[in-house]
Amino acid sequence: MKKTILYSLVVSIVLLLTVSCEDFLDKQPYTAVSDQVALATLADCETALNGVYASIRGRYLSEGLSVYDIMTDNVVVPASWRNTYLQAYRYDFSADNDVMYNLWFNAYICIARANNILEVIDSKEGDEAAKKRIKGACLTARAWAHFDLIRAFAKPYDPVTASSDPGVPYVFTTTLDMKTRNTVQEVYDYLIADLRTVVDEQLLTGSNINYLTDAAARLLLSRAYLYVGEDQSVIQEYTNFQALYASTYGVETDTAEFRKVWTDDTGKEIIFRIPIASNEFLLSRSMRNFWLGDDQPGGAKPEFIPTKNGTNGLYDMYEPGDARVKIFFSDMETAKEGTQTLVYKYMGNATLASSYNINELKIFRYPELVLNYAEALARTGNSNAVGAVNSIRQARLATPYVSFADRNDALEKIYLERRLEYCFEGHYWHDMKRYKKGFERVTQPGAHPTMAALTVSPEDFHWVWPIPVEEINGNTIIEQNPGY
Repeated sequence: MKKTILYSLVVSIVLLLTVSCEDFLDKQPYTAVSDQVALATLADCETALNGVYASIRGRYLSEGLSVYDIMTDNVVVPASWRNTYLQAYRYDFSADNDVMYNLWFNAYICIARANNILEVIDSKEGDEAAKKRIKGACLTARAWAHFDLIRAFAKPYDPVTASSDPGVPYVFTTTLDMKTRNTVQEVYDYLIADLRTVVDEQLLTGSNINYLTDAAARLLLSRAYLYVGEDQSVIQEYTNFQALYASTYGVETDTAEFRKVWTDDTGKEIIFRIPIASNEFLLSRSMRNFWLGDDQPGGAKPEFIPTKNGTNGLYDMYEPGDARVKIFFSDMETAKEGTQTLVYKYMGNATLASSYNINELKIFRYPELVLNYAEALARTGNSNAVGAVNSIRQARLATPYVSFADRNDALEKIYLERRLEYCFEGHYWHDMKRYKKGFERVTQPGAHPTMAALTVSPEDFHWVWPIPVEEINGNTIIEQNPGY
């Protein structure tokens, strides 16, 4: 039975020990103890932190990335489609949609678990470095969860209306009271403040890509500043990042090494990934099976296929020599539609368990920092934007731009580059929303004959997701979004 945000806050206290203190990949039974007993020591807080990481995994495995591309013109459905994510694909979803509910529920579970630790961590005796790391991870996780919520369940940030536009409840405590919606402005102010605390107080260190680090917090901060149009802050955060981590992270300029980002889940581009154990194939294979479905007799049976229609299709946007074409896509024999171009970005990591076709999800990659920087430069009229974009294009063997004609030309080309680089990683739908763009899907060979075509205008109310009906029913002071 589905529950409200209030239930999320309650169960977080007794479920935060759902994973072992040895490693958050380990699985242990739920331990129903009070928060006071569970978090009596610093070691208990360390154990509880594993629950925060587990809730991040719950938010992103596996529809947490896939659904956003499904809701764009990056994909169409094949003739053999089984109505997977029908409402999201067709933009006729309502407040009882499971996809929207799952993001809401899992994000607030993460927030509740983080808050439970934050309420007590400063009072614990023990290693100060460990206390700082735990606090930094919880603040980053809390800010990140609220960021995912605000960009889906509220209007895009508009400096004119942000102080009155309803956002989402920003939750700082585990008190069991009903929550009303903070404004969009307040939510961004709060999450940026959380992230500023992390980076300014240097709470996080290290470079283990399986855990939240200072670099991950700084990339998220860059993203938040970009969404609220604080261009100078985006530029400054890029400069700060380079000063700290230029020798650790970067764009893979060798195509073979870039391929390993996807085949081996390794490389200097990865800042944070969600690790997956080889025995978790039922969870993790779904990324590959979702796009390829190649465990079907007679060939692949994908749920969705990339748009390739000769006009506005995703595949059509790449130059023939672009290295991403052969890494992100593959022509494969399907079970029902013959040979088709399919999404191959999650082909599986042979070093984990080749028979299970597992991929670890790369959530934060360094090229985003570069493209955030390029966009901020373009918005401020800085001609260096072209060089930033070209650092990505040249690494991918695409033709570099000589120059941008003007600010609008720069922004359109950066918008395109973000689509090309980050397809099927959950960015494109949010970029369309903040750029206030609509899209048109058209039919193509192998696509479902009646379900391919769709036009969605920038004014369509579905760009703002509905507050789940379970929350509306259980929280009498929360406001529903228009249209639902």
